Amino acid sequence: MNVEETLKHLGNHWDLYRLAGEGEYSFDKAKKYLMDECGKPESTARAKMSAFRYCRDSLIKISTDGKRYSIDSEKFNELEASMDFVIHFSDFDYRCEQMKEWVELYHSQSEETEDWMEHYYDLKMLNEKQQTRLFREKQELRKESAKAIADISENVMALAADCDKRLQQLEQRDFMAKGLPLLERAKIFFQIKLGLIPINEYRKMELEVFRVSDELKEIQKRFGGED
Repeated sequence: MNVEETLKHLGNHWDLYRLAGEGEYSFDKAKKYLMDECGKPESTARAKMSAFRYCRDSLIKISTDGKRYSIDSEKFNELEASMDFVIHFSDFDYRCEQMKEWVELYHSQSEETEDWMEHYYDLKMLNEKQQTRLFREKQELRKESAKAIADISENVMALAADCDKRLQQLEQRDFMAKGLPLLERAKIFFQIKLGLIPINEYRKMELEVFRVSDELKEIQKRFGGED
């Protein structure tokens, strides 16, 4: 591309370029525009259209049927790049300032995103540590609960066995008392009243068995059904 000739074509035919600013434009309408709006004779308008259309260094693109023209974006970008290579206007024009603002915004957003990601990973690691700690504590609690249940069960069984033994002894004494003479039965009666026969102790142990049994059920209810 000849930059000088292309710029000359753009300057000489600026009015025709403006007509194609919104898209394709008809050559016939452009010629009519030169005649009606610009006051040019038909011969002058025809010559201008011919120079506009057939110039080698231009920024226009002609349709396949040859009846319309439009601005060629590829040629325009090539012209701009060629000019910028010499003048370097992209270092100071309005687009450069806009790009600087966008670049600054990008860097600030990137830094903020990095901070948020770092905070996210810190929270993630903390959560994993807490989950691990809670799992270990839960396992320890299960072990302690199982041991407590086993100990209570053992105590309940021991109390039940002892109570059963004492009950058998009392039943045996009561059975023997029924066949004893009146004097012997009176003696047993006074022994019970004086506490020599441990009726009250038996009753206390029986209440203790019930209490421990209730505690065992409560512990099983709290810990036995957890995952």
